[in-house]
Amino acid sequence: MLIMSLLAAFQRAHANAIIDVDQDLLAAIRIGAPPPPVAARDIAMVGIVMFDAANAATGLNYHPYSYSGGAVAGASAEAAAYAAGYRMLENLFPAQTSSLQLTATSAINNLGLDLASRSISVGLGTGIANNFYAARSTDGSAVAQTPYTPGDQPGNYQFTIPTQTTVVLSGWGDVKPFAITSISSVAPPPLWGPGTPYPTEADYLASPQYLGDLRFVETHGCQACGQTQDELNLSAFWADTNGNAKFGSTETPPGHWVDIMDTVAGDAGLSLMQTARLGAMVGAALGDAGIVAWEVKNESDFWRPDTAIHFTGLGGGNDPSWQPLWPDPLFQSYISGHSTFSMAAATVLDDFFGTDAVSFCAEADPNAHDANNNPLTGAAAQRCFAGFTEAAAEAGGSRLIGGIHFASDNMQGLLTGERIGDQVAANAFTPAPEPSSLVTVATAMILFLGLVGGRQRRGEEERSLAAGILPRGPESRASAIRYSSPRRSRATCRRVSKR
Repeated sequence: MLIMSLLAAFQRAHANAIIDVDQDLLAAIRIGAPPPPVAARDIAMVGIVMFDAANAATGLNYHPYSYSGGAVAGASAEAAAYAAGYRMLENLFPAQTSSLQLTATSAINNLGLDLASRSISVGLGTGIANNFYAARSTDGSAVAQTPYTPGDQPGNYQFTIPTQTTVVLSGWGDVKPFAITSISSVAPPPLWGPGTPYPTEADYLASPQYLGDLRFVETHGCQACGQTQDELNLSAFWADTNGNAKFGSTETPPGHWVDIMDTVAGDAGLSLMQTARLGAMVGAALGDAGIVAWEVKNESDFWRPDTAIHFTGLGGGNDPSWQPLWPDPLFQSYISGHSTFSMAAATVLDDFFGTDAVSFCAEADPNAHDANNNPLTGAAAQRCFAGFTEAAAEAGGSRLIGGIHFASDNMQGLLTGERIGDQVAANAFTPAPEPSSLVTVATAMILFLGLVGGRQRRGEEERSLAAGILPRGPESRASAIRYSSPRRSRATCRRVSKR
């Protein structure tokens, strides 16, 4: 027990290659300012190649994702992960190649490998990255910006700023998913049409459900709505703006969950391979969340709250002076990308650790600003949570407080993200069949203590020793509490350096 405690303490004090590359990925996203679904694809591709590289260097204990070779003797898992991650970053962010190459060289040099091991490791990692990048070159992402013309009926999405001429990534739903079975297997129900209580969009716009959603955001999400200071703080904490002329660029909503993942991995003292597997799972979930959410957005083509509130006809609020607390993203409302990204990541984290109730403190992006464009600093730049679902629910709810989403956008985004996360955990990065030989005592102890991420089935009565609490029951993480204001958790937790 003492040896394992010392090992965990050492791991918490020293970031591994996966976390190092992750943090440089987030820095590259801040500079490159890709839209959220593109950032999510970038995250998935970096995480997957680091997983495949580390897995090949450590004996292929998990089913590889894109790698088709065998285990590689003499390779350093850390060097291979560095090489794979930084090469993929160079492929994805070519304008930043020079600085990324310098960082990669320094990181690998610091490992002190002999020439043979270095050559094997770098060759393994760069080969995996280049091959996967080529394989994804025809995934549909390069042609995802398709023409768009707004409709002319109540409820149809309308441009929200005078200079807007299209919606961002109107064809992103055609991008090849990473791990889900299909978009239809996880997509939410439509707001109206067959199978719903509302035969037409006009019926939905006249419904008590929609009118309640409209009234809530109208009275809680505007610049003059009198939000509490904590509501203002949380709306800024989760805003994660991208390429906005006023607020600049951050790590984006999916990137925020990479930072959370790195924090939790460091707190838990995960090994390099465990962190690589978790990174690939979270990355694939975020990548697929972007694809699914954007398919639903463009299929439903539903207007933003401020368009609805300004409108004087069916489904409108007849208040042309109303302004949302935060500026609208330049794409449709249903479903919320924030909610989908957040619950997809939270679900994978739950599945990996075997429990939702892992306390942690998350930090705002270093470029984060409040709604008045003041830098987010001090206590406002950190929020603590009792579990992953609580954080995801707050992230989704922040968009109602920000005035840019309806409650249905949030609720169905959370439910969709949950389905995505569960499919990713079941479909990819799973353990390979164990050899027939007996498992070692050390491995058995690690598994018993819960330090290896593995999903506990819902409703189990066994205690998760890693987290020290009982796992969740069979109820959905995305509870249908429609208008509950996001609340700040009073969880307390330690902080660790990710670098």
